[in-house]
Amino acid sequence: MAALSEHRAVLLAHLDDEETTLLPLAAKHITQQEWASLGDHLVNNTPKLTLPTLFGAVLEDVNPAERAIVLSGLATPVRVIWHVIGRPRYARHIRRVRG
Repeated sequence: MAALSEHRAVLLAHLDDEETTLLPLAAKHITQQEWASLGDHLVNNTPKLTLPTLFGAVLEDVNPAERAIVLSGLATPVRVIWHVIGRPRYARHIRRVRG
């Protein structure tokens, strides 16, 4: 358990650094189209069964306004699939991981 706690601390420091350092640089030097292509690359190169877990992790960490923005960017069928299949699958996964 200590190793997991240490890993979490390092990961959170890394993510905080990304938000304070990387994202402002990306906003200055990457176009909206280039930024969107990174998301497209992730979706196209991630195993399909892994995508709901990644998406759930993203939604878990956003506030309600950000969640609404993220969900509104999905096509209606994808949003329905998320609510009916993805969200319950993510919840089961998290229960297994966190106990």
